Amino acid sequence: MSEKTPRADVLKAGETAGRIQKGNVVSRAVRAVLDSSYNTYFMPRM
Repeated sequence: MSEKTPRADVLKAGETAGRIQKGNVVSRAVRAVLDSSYNTYFMPRM
């Protein structure tokens, strides 16, 4: 990271990135849970 970047900008960018990443992680987790439960309950057992 360059020293020229203002600290507030870095924090704001990190906050935004964190929010986006948290949303992706949550949706991915929800999708994974739904997929696994769907596979468990509806897939014919081999």
